[in-house]
Amino acid sequence: MKMKSIFFIFLGALLLSCSYGVFFLLAIFIQQMGYTQSTTGLILGIMGVGTMVGVVFSQFVLGRMKGNWVAAIGCLFYAIGITLFLIYFNSQILVIMLAAFFLGIGWGIYYNAAPYSLSLFANNDNRSILFSYLSAFNVLGSGIAPTLGHLIWKGPINYNDMFLLAGITSILAAVCFYFAKMDFCEPQKNKKFWKSFPSILKSFACYPLIMVCLGACAFTIMVNFQSTYANSIGMNYAYFYIIYSLSVVLSRFTFGKWIAQYNQYKVLISLLTLMVISLISFMFLASEVFYYCLNSALFGVSYGLAYPTLQSIAVNVTPPKHQANTITAFSFSYFIGVYAFPAIAGLFITNFGYNSIMTIISAFALAELLLAIKLYYSWKYKVEGNL
Repeated sequence: MKMKSIFFIFLGALLLSCSYGVFFLLAIFIQQMGYTQSTTGLILGIMGVGTMVGVVFSQFVLGRMKGNWVAAIGCLFYAIGITLFLIYFNSQILVIMLAAFFLGIGWGIYYNAAPYSLSLFANNDNRSILFSYLSAFNVLGSGIAPTLGHLIWKGPINYNDMFLLAGITSILAAVCFYFAKMDFCEPQKNKKFWKSFPSILKSFACYPLIMVCLGACAFTIMVNFQSTYANSIGMNYAYFYIIYSLSVVLSRFTFGKWIAQYNQYKVLISLLTLMVISLISFMFLASEVFYYCLNSALFGVSYGLAYPTLQSIAVNVTPPKHQANTITAFSFSYFIGVYAFPAIAGLFITNFGYNSIMTIISAFALAELLLAIKLYYSWKYKVEGNL
């Protein structure tokens, strides 16, 4: 029963992330509707507001019903958002914004409920590996969707069929979570998040919170605007999505345990250095297929390994009584970068072109690297001072 339930959770994650990946092509969709990339950024921002609502809502209902049912509800909210896209995608932009809000609610509920559901089958020995697998399925599904979209429609994308398929996979994901049988388990409640937040900011955890937001800004531009960016330089965006996704998944499975043996601060510095190189290379060495694919792989490996490393550091540098709240703060900081920054980025792309936003996210990555160096020396000074 346990392995069967875990299987359904992973399958549900793969299916819903495929639906999520469909909207990596949102930039092309909005462009073909006759709007600019600033509209894409605005829609992503609205999706972000919905995501925050979904996270808060899921925290409330997780104490009142089974976690797999909550995850299924998230999938159904996502299906509602896709249905609105399916019916009105050639109609009013206001309806599309409402659809984006429902998509955000669905993703926020799922993003919080799926790990919680999985944790009920985990123990201290297998928890990290199960969460790594869940994350890998999320990345794999979101990367498969835009790639398959390109392969299925060699010419112009049939958005009607694409949204229909995404809606079907969302419903199938809800069914999978429904069959992930589990006992009701009320989560341990912590009502002191806002009271502990000032203490978290005063600790070394303030560095990871800023860094994850900066990294999320780079991530969201690379995945959400990749389709139109690739078209602007004459590349096939499918190359990026499949290579990026495989790089993230394979690097986590292959190198995850290996790099855990080394000093995590030094590992983070190395990974962020690689990410800076990959982003700068996209500006100067992306007009040829080989370099475009190589940069995609470098970004996938560096970001894919840097995120869990940074998350681990954020928890480790926080006083034990605040560690649970640090995880929540880390997630919120990540979502701010992923969903709020595109609204600004879309304006830059519309008015100054893609080079402007690539320069900005490269500067963000460099700032994240400098903060990692600062964090390393702060940690080193503290350790040496306690010797």
